[in-house]
Amino acid sequence: MAATLPFSGSAVEGIVLSTLETKLPVYLHMFNLQTWRATTNRNRLDHWSEDQLPVLGIVCPGLAEEPRPLARHTHEFLTRWSVGVAMVVSARDTETTRTLAQEYTSCIRNCMMHNAGQLGQARGTDWLDERYDPLDWDDAERSLGAGQVQLAVEFHVKMGPPPDEIFEDVTSVELQMELIPLEDQ
Repeated sequence: MAATLPFSGSAVEGIVLSTLETKLPVYLHMFNLQTWRATTNRNRLDHWSEDQLPVLGIVCPGLAEEPRPLARHTHEFLTRWSVGVAMVVSARDTETTRTLAQEYTSCIRNCMMHNAGQLGQARGTDWLDERYDPLDWDDAERSLGAGQVQLAVEFHVKMGPPPDEIFEDVTSVELQMELIPLEDQ
């Protein structure tokens, strides 16, 4: 099934979030990890209070590669979108935070790959990269970190006909106007 216009990075983020909301809690339960308390789609992941953690971040910065036309003059394309999914976590020290970030990342990766064909209208998902990073934080008592999975999610996108094809049968337009006198000032 083809996704139709308008289709954007925001739509991709929404599809990924919907999948994670329904499927990821089962994976987290396997590791005895709590579900996330907040969700974001912004690039900065280091401005969170302790009561908001863990935070799930989903960012689609755009296409992973040039769209491929499916056939000439059909306005249908095969598109691969770059998607980063991260979990920001906090623990008592750097080592525990890194381990926690790795566990959450493992759950995200497995969830996305096991459900690759169930991402709404997605045709497939590729696992491209994974990383675990410490984040700066002003709390001397705790450590902050993030685990991130980088994916490419493929969609069949149908642009639909151009506007002139939609209105090609329109030959005239009628307008009704009412003149309203201006009041003296």
